[in-house]
Amino acid sequence: MKNLTTTGFLFLCALILCTSCTKMKKNNKIKQYDKFVTEVTEKHKTYTDADWKKADEEYGKFCVFFEEEKIRNILTPDEKKEVAKLNGKYQGLRLKTKAKEKMKDAVDWIKEKGKYVEGVVEGATE
Repeated sequence: MKNLTTTGFLFLCALILCTSCTKMKKNNKIKQYDKFVTEVTEKHKTYTDADWKKADEEYGKFCVFFEEEKIRNILTPDEKKEVAKLNGKYQGLRLKTKAKEKMKDAVDWIKEKGKYVEGVVEGATE
């Protein structure tokens, strides 16, 4: 009977230790994610395509981590909101950057077509 009690106690201690480690890992990851999004926010205007590729990969790793069932189950409602806000902020920065790229492409296309029209007018009036 004593061995059963000792085994149960050791199992309980291991379970508490494991849960504690997961919570510490979760808290550390939230801090890392916040630091990552803050860095992207501060530097995104100077990012190259290679920088964005690296940032997107890092973002993906955070998403995978926070979608793990064991992590989702221990996030508090406030932590879930914080992670959601960080997700939204990163996606907003990406959207803004991609929109600027598309706008530049559109302006370049219009300039090119403007030169085409200018050439047509010149050709038709000679």
